[in-house]
Amino acid sequence: DSSKSDKDEKEVICYECNKHGHIRPDCPKLKKKKDKKKATIATWSDSDDSSSDDDENEEIANIAFMTMEDDNEVYSSSLSYNDLQNEYNELIDVLDDLNREYQLLKK
Repeated sequence: DSSKSDKDEKEVICYECNKHGHIRPDCPKLKKKKDKKKATIATWSDSDDSSSDDDENEEIANIAFMTMEDDNEVYSSSLSYNDLQNEYNELIDVLDDLNREYQLLKK
């Protein structure tokens, strides 16, 4: 009897991930998606509790949207090799400063 049910389980194919041994409602991939949706729903419901913060939340959302939109822009510049080298050196200096500051804060 148990060998028959094991054989039946191996023949079952999940329509979500196309793997053998489980059906769609038991799919671990689908369960992960559901967990993510629940977290998102909880976040939205938490923000709905305070009506006085609606304008602030909308402003934050707009700022985030603007930031995402800016990331998609492509900048082209024709800097010379020396200009690029100078920019690189300035970035290294900033990195060194941040590293020193990090080491001090770490203590």
